[in-house]
Amino acid sequence: GICVIDDAGTQAVAEEVLAGAAAGSVVAVHGTVSPECIERLVAQAAERGCSVVDAQVTGGRTRASEQQLRYMVGGDDEVVERCRPVFATSAAEITHCGGVGMGAVAKLCNNLVQFQAWQGYVEADMLAEKAGLSREKLQEVLGWIMNDNARVFLAGRNALVQNPENEVLRERFSAVKELAAKDLGLATELGHKIGVDMPVTEFGTQQLARLFGLGDAQDD
Repeated sequence: GICVIDDAGTQAVAEEVLAGAAAGSVVAVHGTVSPECIERLVAQAAERGCSVVDAQVTGGRTRASEQQLRYMVGGDDEVVERCRPVFATSAAEITHCGGVGMGAVAKLCNNLVQFQAWQGYVEADMLAEKAGLSREKLQEVLGWIMNDNARVFLAGRNALVQNPENEVLRERFSAVKELAAKDLGLATELGHKIGVDMPVTEFGTQQLARLFGLGDAQDD
């Protein structure tokens, strides 16, 4: 399995893996990459008699160790079933989304919704504070739609806003901001390619510094 940050890194690692792979091997791509990246790897793998599945995951390192990852998998039925026991060692849920590339599409949709939801939580938090509603009561009201991931994000973001000199938090949120920019950029690129208008996502991509408590200006 390959789990690196972007298309370029995934391509580079996959080429090394395929160079020594035996015929019949399966390469599973776990990082958030574009469907085009998966398509290129499928063609390269086929030349070696190998298969590719895009087994995108969400949950992070901690949930992997707790067997709580969510897998979004694209690939041929038989190949996915061969991989399922391996994925199950870290998975709480495995969703076979369709053919090769559909795991990547599903992950981009997943991340798009997550980051858009975080935008809403941040603005609701700001509105509540200015209007005199406590954060505790707001989270009680939003409890039925706000998951633990969002709560952790919002608490960390507010801590950074209150203490902009906290370099540990600033570094952490700057790194997540870069990942968000990459993922939302891939989503909007896919939208442009297939003719889907995504103005809200495009605007949200311009607001990532504000979202992560790193400033109020639009991103370049």
